[in-house]
Amino acid sequence: MTVTQLKTAEPPPDVPTNLAAALVALQASMPAIITDQPGQIGNRSYKYANLTKCTEKLYPVMAALGLAFTAKPTTRPVVAEVDGQLRVVGTEFGLAYTLLHAPSGEKDEGFWPLGDPARISSQDMGIKITYAKRYALVAITGAAPGDDDNDAQGEAAKLKAAQQGTQNKAQRGRGKQADKPADTPADPAQVAGSPGQVAAAALAELAAKLVERGATVAELRAQTHEPARKKALLKMPVPNPFHPDHQTAQLHEVITAAKAQIDAKAKDGDLQYPAGEGHGN
Repeated sequence: MTVTQLKTAEPPPDVPTNLAAALVALQASMPAIITDQPGQIGNRSYKYANLTKCTEKLYPVMAALGLAFTAKPTTRPVVAEVDGQLRVVGTEFGLAYTLLHAPSGEKDEGFWPLGDPARISSQDMGIKITYAKRYALVAITGAAPGDDDNDAQGEAAKLKAAQQGTQNKAQRGRGKQADKPADTPADPAQVAGSPGQVAAAALAELAAKLVERGATVAELRAQTHEPARKKALLKMPVPNPFHPDHQTAQLHEVITAAKAQIDAKAKDGDLQYPAGEGHGN
C-alpha cells in the first residue's frame, strides 16, 4: 500500500481524521449492494452489480467520511534487472486508482494492468476499463456485492442440493444415459461479480503489489495463498497482472507467477503446497 500525506485543514468533528479510521467507519456501515444485473456464462445465468450500482451505493457513504475514489487510464514504467542493475525497460498501460481521504490527505493507490491498447479495440478497452474500475472500487473499500435474499453460503447450499438431485436422477437412468456425468451447477463463488471473485481478484492484485514491494515468498504465501486456500479461491479465474494482455488465469497460477518473480529476485524459499492440496484447491 502506498500512503501519502498532505497538509490539509482540520476536518469537521464528525469526520474521521485519517484514512484508516475512515475505512473502519465505512466498513462498519457498508451499504448493501444488490446483484441485480443479469449475466450469462454458457447456459448458466447469474446476477451481478454493475459499476453504476456500486457507485450509487458507495459514494454517498464515502463522501460523508471524507473518502473519494478516482481512477484513470495511464502508463507506468516497467522495471527489470539488466546486467545486475534495475532499469526501466518499457511502459505498461493500465488503470491507476486512488482511495483518497480528503481531510488528512492520506491515500491508498493501486494499478490494474489493462494490456497493450494497440492490440485491443476501443470498445473492448472500454469494457476492460469499466471492469477494472468496478473491481478496484470494491476491492479497495472492502465492499461485497451480494444477493438481497441469499448470501453466498445459502446460494451454495441450494446449488449443492440441485447438483445432488441431478446426480441421483442420472444414477436412476438406464443404459448409456445412466453413465453420463451429471451437469455441475456453476459455483456461486466463481460467478462474475460475486464476493468470491471480487476477493480473488483483490488477492491477485495483492500478489503483484507484493512483488513490486520486494516481499518474501513467505509473505506472499501468508497474504495471498493461505487466504485463497481457506476460502477455496485458488481455482478462481482472475485477470492476470503478470500477463502483458492481462488475460484471465486461475488465482493459483497468478500466485505461482508472483513466487517465480520473487525467487528470481531474492532467491527466497519455496512456496510449498501441503500434501494432497496441489494448485486446484
